[in-house]
Amino acid sequence: MSTLPDNATEPMQKAMQRAVMLRKSMNDVWRAALAELPEPAADTGAELERLRQALRDIADPIAAWQRDLQPGYTLDGGMCVHMANDPETYKRMAREALRA
Repeated sequence: MSTLPDNATEPMQKAMQRAVMLRKSMNDVWRAALAELPEPAADTGAELERLRQALRDIADPIAAWQRDLQPGYTLDGGMCVHMANDPETYKRMAREALRA
């Protein structure tokens, strides 16, 4: 069984309106709604992996900062602790993940 994406409500509403007018069964309504769903993006797997990595980064921000360092640079331990204790750091990371 497949799960419906968040944007499935609009096609479902349209299909139900037509079904009510045509007096069709709920099974017909579901089939019509599924037929109207937009095709999922081809890069869904890549998007899922990007979001999983964002969650890993939020769970361990110091490891993420270390990974993203340019060669030859080091992290400031005190600043890392300060940033890791600041809730705004996690909000920013989450906003960046959702914006991308």
